[in-house]
Amino acid sequence: MPAIEVAGKPKRERVPNMGAEPIRLPLSAEPDDLLMRDLGRNELVSNYCKRVEAVGTSLILFPSKTGRNHPAAMLTAIKARIDTTNNTRAQLEERAESEAAAKEAGEAWRERTDAELDKWFDELQKYKGP
Repeated sequence: MPAIEVAGKPKRERVPNMGAEPIRLPLSAEPDDLLMRDLGRNELVSNYCKRVEAVGTSLILFPSKTGRNHPAAMLTAIKARIDTTNNTRAQLEERAESEAAAKEAGEAWRERTDAELDKWFDELQKYKGP
C-alpha cells in the first residue's frame, strides 16, 4: 500500500448544534485500520482530539479544548502519527516480502534436495543388482 500523506489544507466543518467544529484533514488515500488504531492509541493525539474518524479519504478531527487552543500543534501530532504509521506499514510489508521470499527459497531447496535424493537412490539401485 502506498504511503498515506496529507493531501490538502485542513478545513473546519460546520456541524449544527455542536459546540466545537470538527476539522477535515484531506489525505492521499483512505485511512487504513493500522493508522486509525495508531491515532486512537496515541496519548498526544488523545490530548488534542476527543476523537478521530475516517470519512472517505479524510480524517475528521474532533478537537478537545487543548486542540482548539493549539490547532497547529494538534495537526503536527496527527502528521507525526501518519508518518510513523507509514514507516510501520513499510516495515510490515518488507517483512512480509522477506518471509515470502524465504518461503519460496525453502520450497526451491526442498525440490532440489528431493531431486538429488531420488537421483542418488536410483543410482544406488542400479549398482545393487538383482
